[in-house]
Amino acid sequence: MIRDLFIFFILINAMIYYLVQEIIDTKDKHKKEDKKLELPTKKKVFIPTFVLKNQNAYDFESPKNGKVHNLYDNNFLKLNNQIYKDKHYNSILGWNSSKKQRYAFAAPSTSSEYYFVNAYLNGYVPYKTESVWQPLEVLRLYFKYKKDDVIYNKRPEVWQTSKESFINLRGDCEDHAITLADWLIGQGYDARVAIGTVKFRSQPVGGHAWVILFQDNKEYILEATRKQKWNLLPLASTLTNYFPTQMFNREDIWTNTGSDKTTKYAGKMWIKSGKFIAYDSYYPDLKTHKLFIDITPLDAEIKIMDIKKEFYQGIPLRTQSYYVKIVKKGFKTQEFWINVNAQDLHIQKSLIKL
Repeated sequence: MIRDLFIFFILINAMIYYLVQEIIDTKDKHKKEDKKLELPTKKKVFIPTFVLKNQNAYDFESPKNGKVHNLYDNNFLKLNNQIYKDKHYNSILGWNSSKKQRYAFAAPSTSSEYYFVNAYLNGYVPYKTESVWQPLEVLRLYFKYKKDDVIYNKRPEVWQTSKESFINLRGDCEDHAITLADWLIGQGYDARVAIGTVKFRSQPVGGHAWVILFQDNKEYILEATRKQKWNLLPLASTLTNYFPTQMFNREDIWTNTGSDKTTKYAGKMWIKSGKFIAYDSYYPDLKTHKLFIDITPLDAEIKIMDIKKEFYQGIPLRTQSYYVKIVKKGFKTQEFWINVNAQDLHIQKSLIKL
């Protein structure tokens, strides 16, 4: 309980700082922009609504158990099978029958047990945000970059779930990337953790993990370990110092079958090579259920005040409470809360004529 309250206060402080920075940035109209970078529409941030109302009912600190479907050879891989352990990455790898394509890999957790990498994206969403900026600022301001051997008493490789990273407020590149990707995926973004190598300015090429965001038919690199202030989101096509070999989200693994000297994260060279199948379900807030509202008169306007999407019959909503308003000129407006739970919701409403 104390630990969760600590995380709550950290997130509130981050939110306040972010709102102040937004005000400062809007006043700075003459700031030069790098033409190589492109920014998705920067949206106004609203006060977040926490979506995890009963965190103790779901174990966010443990990776999920599961198996991986080998899409090359159409068979399944479990961690008790005889599989190859890569000494360089201290990981367990799954290769296809030709030994040329990797379709799965597992990494050691804080408990020293191995889990498939998808399992570390187990559904932790601290709170809702309206854009990618606030999660980036939380990681920038409150997460410290620390190598595994420093945090975990000389252990060479340790992977954390995003909840564990929030508790520790520190981690290395994959911990930052998993935390960011999990947060974004939980809000409906197409975000993936990319792994490969990177060449930073004065450093040699080394192993690395980062986040790829697919939005509006464009690909953005989100460097989750970045500690400088964000102004623009860099297009992947502008960053030639990242060399990706694989990507993964909660369910899928993609393998780069071409050269790692690429700035493209989609196309024929990227093959969906494996699919992670969890043995148990994710936290319900990440699922959606359909909402239907039958109204009289039929042409009254329905508004769901908590989301930006326009209402339509059967709109998918995540498990939580929503504030609904039904309006029509000449009729008394109705406003009410609904609770979307474990199934589709059907509601009937009639407006009273004034």
